[in-house]
Amino acid sequence: MITKKYLLLMFILIVGCEPDDICIEGNNGTSELIIIFHDIDNIDNRKEIQNLSVVGSVNQNDFESLSFTASDSITLPLRKFSSSTNYRFILNDDNNLIVDELTFFYTPKDIFFNRACGFKTIFEELNVSNSNNWIKNIIVLNNTLSSDNNAHIKILH
Repeated sequence: MITKKYLLLMFILIVGCEPDDICIEGNNGTSELIIIFHDIDNIDNRKEIQNLSVVGSVNQNDFESLSFTASDSITLPLRKFSSSTNYRFILNDDNNLIVDELTFFYTPKDIFFNRACGFKTIFEELNVSNSNNWIKNIIVLNNTLSSDNNAHIKILH
């Protein structure tokens, strides 16, 4: 008799659980900026970048430093409670440091994601300015960050 009650209780719990009652780990909702690097001489070809460091202010007091030894794409977080985020892209070219300052401008907007995860921030009207040292051009591929499925920025170098 106890086994039947236990099975009935388990059945009710499993059937009563809806998909948005569970927030899947790693799915915090807020997307990161996806940047891909391309060759300035042939903009259709991806070009791996060697020895790149990216330093930026995630909030007013904390700075994030990321290092990439060899990559043709990176992801970066944007500040949720601001309309811009600044990053320094530092290229170590045979111990010669070349710095480009990039400022990403956007309009953050909080939208309801689901019951378990709550709200997520999407970023609209993405635009970018840079200091044009080793980065020769920047193309905004998608000016709304709402998912991590596609690249948002193409950097030509």
